[in-house]
This record gives sequence, C-alpha cells and structure tokens, in this order.
Amino acid sequence: MVVLLFLPAILGTLEIDGLLVPVQNMVNEMLGMLPNVFGAVLIGVVGWFLAKIVRDLVSNLLTAAGTDRLGEQIGLRGTMSLSHLIGLVGYILILVPAVVAALQALEIEVITGPATGMLNTMMSAIPDIFAAAIILGIAFAISRLVSQLVANLLGGLGFDGLPEKLGLGQVLTGQTTPSSLVGNVLAFFIMLFAVVEAANQLGFHQASELVTMFIEFGSQVLLGSAIIA
Repeated sequence: MVVLLFLPAILGTLEIDGLLVPVQNMVNEMLGMLPNVFGAVLIGVVGWFLAKIVRDLVSNLLTAAGTDRLGEQIGLRGTMSLSHLIGLVGYILILVPAVVAALQALEIEVITGPATGMLNTMMSAIPDIFAAAIILGIAFAISRLVSQLVANLLGGLGFDGLPEKLGLGQVLTGQTTPSSLVGNVLAFFIMLFAVVEAANQLGFHQASELVTMFIEFGSQVLLGSAIIA
C-alpha cells in the first residue's frame, strides 16, 4: 500500500507517462474508497458488538426467568437451551441489518448489489420463518399433550387389553402399549398438519401438497386397518 502511494511520484520522476496516468487514477480510486471502507468496518464492528450484547442480555434474562424449564417441558432438550436459542435469534436480527448497512457503505455496486439483495430477501423472510416456527412449536406442545391424554384415557378404559381379545397379542412387543401407540399416531398427524401450515406460510406449496397427500393416504390406511380389525 505504501509503495503504491509513492509509485506515481517515482513514475513521474522517471517520466514514464504511459504508466503514470493509469497508476495515478488507481491510487486516487483507492484513496477515495478508504473512507467507505473505514465506515463499513465501523458499522460492522458496532453492529456485531451490539448484537453480542443483546444476545447475552436476552439469554441471561430468559434463563433467570425460567425459560429453559419451559423449553424442557415442551421437549426441547438439545445442546442449546431455549434462552440461548432466543438470544441467538436476537443476535441475527441485529447483525444482519448491520452487515447490510456495512455493505451499502462500501458503495461498490458489483459487491453490494447482489449481497444486499440476498440479505434483504433473508430479512423479509424472517417474519414468515417466525410464524412457521411458532406454528410448529405450538403444534408440538399440543401433540405431546394430546398424546399423553389419549394414552391415559385409553389405558384407563382397558384399551391395552383389546389386542389380546382380538388375538393380536403378538403384534405389539416391548414397552409400547396400544394406548401409547394410538397417542403417538395422533401426535404424528397433528405435526403433519402443522407442517402443512408452516410450509404454506413459507411459500413451499409443493411440499405442502405432498404432505397433504401423505396425510390423506395415511388416513385411508388407518381407516382400512380399523375396518379390517
């Protein structure tokens, strides 16, 4: 970089005019870009710093409020707790606009145009992604509740002894009971309906139609099995 700054003076001293003008123009363009580069770096660093603060603050507040226990109750027991997951979402929501602003500050259309367009598309899709995630989360909680209620209800009514009476006692082995199996099947179909709605929310209409066809086929199979039994 330092050599480039002194290169026009060297070429001028040597009176190499054929190279002097292009090099001088290149150096001028580079010097003209420096404020944009510094501005982009500053915006990116400040955005990253704010996003990190928000992530840690949200995660700590939600952890103190007992959000992780709620996540465990609905079955979220992965490597990342619910509070940290929400904090990560907040981190992304702040960092992505900062990256967009930093790219725009560069004022290099060849780079900023496609990158900004892609990031703006991602940002515009975030509400739909949130809506789909909420649909799936609520459906998952409802499916677990329905599964447990149905299993307990059928177990209390003596449904677990029905396969023995029908001569199908060898079909179910292990710890799976008929009542829990029915509950799991209901939970599975509830989640399938939620997947259809989430896919529609995201605009994945072909995937939604495919899952709908599977639901119809599965319903017909279950109905036929019930009639035969």
